Amino acid sequence: MTRSTLYNVLNLSSDQQKCKDVIDAKRYEELGKEFQQYEQEKFVLNKMCENKASSQAIKKQEKVVKNIEKCMKKTGDKYDKEFKSVLNSEQRSKLRSIRKMQKKEIKYCQKNKAFYKKDPNLRPFGVKMYGVDDQKLCPEHNKWHLFGFKHKTN
Repeated sequence: MTRSTLYNVLNLSSDQQKCKDVIDAKRYEELGKEFQQYEQEKFVLNKMCENKASSQAIKKQEKVVKNIEKCMKKTGDKYDKEFKSVLNSEQRSKLRSIRKMQKKEIKYCQKNKAFYKKDPNLRPFGVKMYGVDDQKLCPEHNKWHLFGFKHKTN
């Protein structure tokens, strides 16, 4: 769920909208700097892996990347806490329930990874179900059989 959708669901008042805009501006300014640093360090890590650097150097770089991720999470949590202080009790409870649903959905998606994989038996879009080349009419009934049904031969 995007932040704008979340704000619409919470039905913020005009004063809350103004506070939210100020908080978001500060959030994106601070997170923008951290994200640039994160991208740079991640690029360095990828180049180290491509050039087969020593495992000790790679672990050190991974630690740097993880520290920046933690820092970004702390920054996000700080601004989320500030945003929650603007909400009334009803909006806070609604926000908590939305966050719980998001966590459940993420867990479900992580647990059921195969759900997103393409089914190899699925026919491609646009291919006719009963192609002339694939099957022929049943000689006994002079019609198509569903699901590839075939008569038993004696």
